[in-house]
Amino acid sequence: MKTKNALLIDIGGTKTEIEYDNKITKYENINYNSFENFLEDFLSENSISPNILGIAAAGPVKNGICKLTNLSWMIDIKKIRNTYFPEISLDNTFLLNDLEAAAWYPKNLEDKNIKGNYAVISVGTGLGVAFACYNKKRNEYFINPAEAGHTIRNIGNGETWEDVLSGQGLLNYYNDFCLSENKKYLTNTKELYQLASENDFDSLKAVNIFFHNLALFAQNIALTTIPQKGIYLTGGIVSNFNKFINISDFQETFQGNRKMADLLKDIPLFFLEGSTPLKGLKGFVEDICI
Repeated sequence: MKTKNALLIDIGGTKTEIEYDNKITKYENINYNSFENFLEDFLSENSISPNILGIAAAGPVKNGICKLTNLSWMIDIKKIRNTYFPEISLDNTFLLNDLEAAAWYPKNLEDKNIKGNYAVISVGTGLGVAFACYNKKRNEYFINPAEAGHTIRNIGNGETWEDVLSGQGLLNYYNDFCLSENKKYLTNTKELYQLASENDFDSLKAVNIFFHNLALFAQNIALTTIPQKGIYLTGGIVSNFNKFINISDFQETFQGNRKMADLLKDIPLFFLEGSTPLKGLKGFVEDICI
């Protein structure tokens, strides 16, 4: 299997996950001032001999370099390879946008016999989107990252979709309710998750408003791409909080378009668990590496 000795790294806005030899380790980014600082710490504690290096990073990638959108790290894949992994061939060294990587995962799911476009939406520290376009003649997919999360939602104040569909966006919904109730302001989503688990009214209300807006955003993406194969929703916020919502209500909001309801009702919605970029990197390696 090509991924046996592959070093796969998913760098998000809050945490980094590394998979090597089927073992996944998670790290908090706040403990490191750069990716190099993190990587040196990891290598000092782990003896590894990778033959493939794949990195998924939460930001746009250009010419092998990624400046993360919600973290002050810069990833230069050639510099990383030359400094730390010169034994890995350039042909087996990859830097992908994290949603581009994630989009390789649905391609290889059990429903792979269903052909057509699909989209991946990830909500965590930020809001990410990627598209997969199906070429029927060639029977292959073209996967493309996007920055749709940074499109303007409210032209009046410049608010973007990521401002409301992110970890901080979810906290803002809850904290807005606290203004007139003298409740404690929350600073992380773990606190909110605990309150929701205890059936706290305001926290559940915040979660439901959040997912209502996520369904509207998913509708926008669906009408942009016509994803016959489906929309796949993932990321830490989606994975942790979707258990508190009514999925039927989510689907109803997603399909609630006066002119396009018939089209939208035929587009399946999937909630994915776990680190989708890492799973996608595995699929990418299997398909691409020599």
